[in-house]
Amino acid sequence: MISDDEIEHVARAIYGTEHDSRGWDQEPGLSKDRFLTEARIAIATLDRLRRIKSVTPESRRLVG
Repeated sequence: MISDDEIEHVARAIYGTEHDSRGWDQEPGLSKDRFLTEARIAIATLDRLRRIKSVTPESRRLVG
């Protein structure tokens, strides 16, 4: 499980890629929520990819 602090860290990194960013602490809550949602999606996607990659060829044959 990922902590809220880790999610916020990823959200700040995503936020930092915006060209007109004015600073995380100055952003309104709705704007922060957007980046937090994007961070959760990115983290969940990476978790799924890691699970898929951790499946061995033998277990893939058993499933598929």
